[in-house]
Amino acid sequence: MKTPRELLLQRHAPAEAKLDAVRAEVIASLGGVGSAPAPTSPARVKPRPPALSWWLVAWRELFWSCRRAWLGVGAVWAVLFLVNLTVDDAPGASRTLALAPSPETRRRLREQFLLRAELMGTTLAPPPEPRVLAPPRPRSERRQKEMLA
Repeated sequence: MKTPRELLLQRHAPAEAKLDAVRAEVIASLGGVGSAPAPTSPARVKPRPPALSWWLVAWRELFWSCRRAWLGVGAVWAVLFLVNLTVDDAPGASRTLALAPSPETRRRLREQFLLRAELMGTTLAPPPEPRVLAPPRPRSERRQKEMLA
């Protein structure tokens, strides 16, 4: 499939000789010395390798044609990156909240277990109380405690 540029060049190829003559007249009237070098037409230019021309066509059609949109996407990513750097996550805080259920939650789970056991007609021992993990202490406190012991 031919590109629009190739179609236009093919359509206007007969006018190239006339344009060269006009160009030579203008250069001569400006005081140019000698004859102007003939401009290179697409037929005289060395053809590009197919892989390179494919990449150039893809670059022009995918990226260069909508460069404003790509700049906008890049700007949004830069803002998100900066916001991510400024946000201070405390990984221990969310973990300790998830591991330690509230006393109300423990009481309701115990009631639910007893009601299920009653409905099933079994006498199961209630589940043991879940161990509550203490939040991690700073390492400096651990060393002092180990050294004193």
